[in-house]
Amino acid sequence: MRQLKRSGLLLVGLVLLLSCAALAATIKAPVLTYQGGSGSYTLTLDKGADKLYGLQLALEVDGALEAGSVSFTSNLANTYVAPCRVEVANGKTTVTLYMAPNGQSYIGSAGNALQLGTLNLGNPEAVLPSTGKLTLLDRDAKVAYDNTVNIGRGSSGGGSSNNGTQHGITTGTYQGGSVSLSTNQAKAGERVTLTLHPEEGYQIATLRVLDKNGKEIALEEQNGSYVFTMPEGEVRVEATFQAVEEQPPAASGTPFEDVPEDFWAKDAIAWAYERGYVNGTGLTTFTPNGNITREQMWMILARLSGQSPVDMAAAREWAMSNGVSDGSDPTMDMPRQQMVTILYRYTQLRGYEINGSVELNGFVDGGSVADYAQEGMSWAVGNGIIGGMTADTLAPSGTATRAQFATILQRFYTGIVKE
Repeated sequence: MRQLKRSGLLLVGLVLLLSCAALAATIKAPVLTYQGGSGSYTLTLDKGADKLYGLQLALEVDGALEAGSVSFTSNLANTYVAPCRVEVANGKTTVTLYMAPNGQSYIGSAGNALQLGTLNLGNPEAVLPSTGKLTLLDRDAKVAYDNTVNIGRGSSGGGSSNNGTQHGITTGTYQGGSVSLSTNQAKAGERVTLTLHPEEGYQIATLRVLDKNGKEIALEEQNGSYVFTMPEGEVRVEATFQAVEEQPPAASGTPFEDVPEDFWAKDAIAWAYERGYVNGTGLTTFTPNGNITREQMWMILARLSGQSPVDMAAAREWAMSNGVSDGSDPTMDMPRQQMVTILYRYTQLRGYEINGSVELNGFVDGGSVADYAQEGMSWAVGNGIIGGMTADTLAPSGTATRAQFATILQRFYTGIVKE
């Protein structure tokens, strides 16, 4: 059995496929606050995004804590919480907690603020640190934030003075892109982060933040986002996006203008396209960052087996008649654990050799893999067909993009099919 290596902490540089980089971060300035004391703290995250796949938070606490006394209890429904990792060294204790969805594709619900749960450090004298290392995975289980986060005491409610008044921040509907906020309301003097999201083929043209009198507020660029200081009164954000005129040349071997020569998965996409396994989404588009759907996977595997379904209905019939899939939810984005299960069933169908499975307990969310997917996931990880989303996480409920699946398909063909 192949040894499955793991690291002590989550390494964001390792993602789903080979050494390909994660998509650009989409969460720039999450805010973490707490209530409580005497070793017990309720944590709230203002994440600046609607939904998250998972969260990992590492805290360095002064003093030596006992592993058995440290615990985290989630306040969110349908959430998998791994046991806290407790590591003591040089008079300090690093406590790491991890959350992932259980029975759904994200943790929490729509909205920016989530009351995560209560961290009990097991010692009334243990004090929460002022900073922590926070890693967030977005709803597609891609790394969206990986950096230090400040931890401050949250408001306990009740009356407030004028200096504590929250003022609203509004954005508009923009052609060619959107703007997200770290928070939609803030007190005067607080810092607010704007993150720009141009649509494919667009780029930012202008960005302004105006106070209640129409006066422009100074912006500071920080790591691709923009930060301003909240004034007294409400604020509005104005932005325009413009079309990008020049497109990069298409990758050799394909007609796809959205797969440039320097795209990380261009070779795998060209391989899959040239063999007729994967088509484009248009005459000149592949949509590499779009998610692979269940019916697309049925079609691809049917072609891999030498069949040529005339349409998606025929591909569905092939998948059902061969026991590869039950044929449900054809347009649903394919979760990773379903994807490897279908590949595993296809391997059995074709009579290919099955070996090399590994244990999944080296991943902090290994316990969240569905029962039906345990064999397929163990086999896929052990044979290098799929990797951890990071060094410590499998993200079984996360989805795979079309570019990622082209790479997975090439690996599967090379390592398993071998024809």
